[in-house]
Amino acid sequence: MSLIISSASAQQQEPQEKQRPKIGLVLSGGGAKGLAHVGVLKVLEEVGIRPDYITGVSMGSIVGGLYSIGYSAHQLDSLAMVTDWIAAFSDEVSFDKVGINMKEDFRKYQLNFSGNNFKSVKLPLGLVRGQLIFELLSGMCWRANGVESFDHFPIPFRCLAADIISGKTYTFSSGSLAQAMRASMAIPTAFTPIVKDSLLLVDGGIINNFPVQECIDMGADIVIGVYVGSQENIEAKDLNSMIKILMHSATLFGLKNAAESMGAVDIKIVPNINEYGVESFGKAKEIVDLGEAMARSETVFNQLLDLKKKLDSFPSNEKKEPVFSEHEIPINKIQIKGLKYAGRDFVIAMSGIKEKSTVSKDELSLAMKVLYSTLVFEKIENYFVKEGNAFNLVFEVIEKDRIQANASVFYDNFFDAGLLLNLSYKHLGIKTSKVDIALNISKFPQVILAYHLYGGENKRLFFTLSANAHSIIIPNYYEFPSSVVVSLGQFKNNQLQLSASVGHSITQNSKIELKSTFSSNYFYLQDGLENLYGVERVIATNFSVEAAYHINTFNHPIFPTKGLRLDMEYRKILNPKSSFQDDNGMFEVISNENEIAVIDFKQYIRFAPSFSLVPEFTLAYMSSIPFYADKFFLGGSGFNSRRNTFNQAGVQPYQIATDNFLKLGLGFQLKMIKNLYVSGFWESAFFINHAETYSEESLRLNGETISGWVGSVAYNSVIGPVKFAISQNTDNHKYYYYFSFGFPF
Repeated sequence: MSLIISSASAQQQEPQEKQRPKIGLVLSGGGAKGLAHVGVLKVLEEVGIRPDYITGVSMGSIVGGLYSIGYSAHQLDSLAMVTDWIAAFSDEVSFDKVGINMKEDFRKYQLNFSGNNFKSVKLPLGLVRGQLIFELLSGMCWRANGVESFDHFPIPFRCLAADIISGKTYTFSSGSLAQAMRASMAIPTAFTPIVKDSLLLVDGGIINNFPVQECIDMGADIVIGVYVGSQENIEAKDLNSMIKILMHSATLFGLKNAAESMGAVDIKIVPNINEYGVESFGKAKEIVDLGEAMARSETVFNQLLDLKKKLDSFPSNEKKEPVFSEHEIPINKIQIKGLKYAGRDFVIAMSGIKEKSTVSKDELSLAMKVLYSTLVFEKIENYFVKEGNAFNLVFEVIEKDRIQANASVFYDNFFDAGLLLNLSYKHLGIKTSKVDIALNISKFPQVILAYHLYGGENKRLFFTLSANAHSIIIPNYYEFPSSVVVSLGQFKNNQLQLSASVGHSITQNSKIELKSTFSSNYFYLQDGLENLYGVERVIATNFSVEAAYHINTFNHPIFPTKGLRLDMEYRKILNPKSSFQDDNGMFEVISNENEIAVIDFKQYIRFAPSFSLVPEFTLAYMSSIPFYADKFFLGGSGFNSRRNTFNQAGVQPYQIATDNFLKLGLGFQLKMIKNLYVSGFWESAFFINHAETYSEESLRLNGETISGWVGSVAYNSVIGPVKFAISQNTDNHKYYYYFSFGFPF
């Protein structure tokens, strides 16, 4: 096809001579490199060329689709700069949007398997579900809601996906524009596919990364093609990352198709962006500028000017203005498709949207976030269907599989290496129930078995039965007046707790809870301690009732930058019993009752995007001296935490045992670069009665206090946090080092 009208065309009849040629714009896929399309559109607008048809693939479908529904090149440029594409592609749900009962196990495992029965347990279909990118696209496409055919857009549009079952392309020409875009950019193995009828749709670029023929079939006479995909002359040195190798492998066939389609393109625009990858969203401005630069290059720009001149020789087409708005949409009914176990009332109640009302873009965006953060659904999409003068809002959901199997590894220089295995089974007997089994295989093993039942309109009422068995080893040292420290052996405590609790989640991030617990301690004296006390094992039991209030608004489970955590607990221990007692303080006679109160507070106050001030406060009180294993233990600066254990800067884990203390702390956290954090804390603990220390180093609690500082560097990697910390107390001035890798147990 040529830009110059041939002499044969000139001899055609008069009406045909005045027929303005249709301009088609083809935008290829290329991940972040597709942002170069925005730069090209800026030049096309400047020259005055408006395409009559647009086809796109992957990122080309996003840029082309938004342009077709009325976004200007300037608006797209602004979107490209302000959108956090990396966050959108990560599916990272803000921790403060996750229900408080789900927070403990949220993003805690490195491997995830799922299935609806034990024979079908499998790895996920993709690393990223694509929920957040769909929500982002849905908001951008708000003005197109309710418009069924893409031919009714201001610029008719088509985008391509690939059906990996048949190996054929699928062309979206109607339906939900956001869903079409999401399917078109679903890179195999990186993103989960889109299920549509009997099709399994992924990135169309794996088959056809340059839909030129589709644009011609729409009616284009002259084709402008912008190609940002892989090049034929690529070299080994260009494939220098796993992502680049994956993308090149996935698009080999599409590359061949693109090369064949290039011959049918009249104006070829191939930006020089080889140094950038599909993941280079942090370089959005540079990529947009390179697209604009190529469109302004002498050869391309002159071709565009010639085309504009020829188009001006024809009567201009009437510009089809956008008829869409960003206003609220009236709703008749709410329909939910895909439900198996979750109830319709639950979905509607959690969404906060009512039938026979209106919904705004922000309200629907919040509803999607709340529904997804319930962790009930694998994926949630929405679209509108016209009904009279209003619309039906349709939620299309895929529920999470009934069985979730997870695994994670962890190491630190106190707990050593460990393997955490988790298995959960939902809807066992009752639709709103869940059984959880967690096994911590490590130097200090732990097993938790729990049965959860949720009720109420928003499933905020909960009932739990649980069994928790864990083991801990505490070394024991004695310091002579001469400052000589000798080892006396070690304590090993195996504890079993059987609990029943009932509660109510007041808000998404807070709850009240009533609990009753039976505890049994099997306390072993080893490596010489048994000779000192004349006993090898002490068995102690008690029954307790507890009332608690918890709130957690942290925006991240491990590295929050804002939010607070407050735990308030009151426990009354009844009828404690011990198989051995003496008068030397370790196993002295314990009271028939003991009241325990704990207030534990920590807040991240964000003063700048990368800087947070962190105050903390802990008050722990016991009305009488308990059995030794039920005391409060202080020490350590790591992620790990078990019941009755608290961090303290400058002290090793489990180094201090006490029945009453007050701790004050102040620190900071600085986010240096993406996922790299530096923090520092000063913490002081005041012991109201007395505290016992068991340390290999000399540590005297002068005035019943201990103070220390800790500084750390941590990196939030894709397989879990890596942390290095150094701390020191003001008593012995000895440095303590801490290193950990993996999600905390």
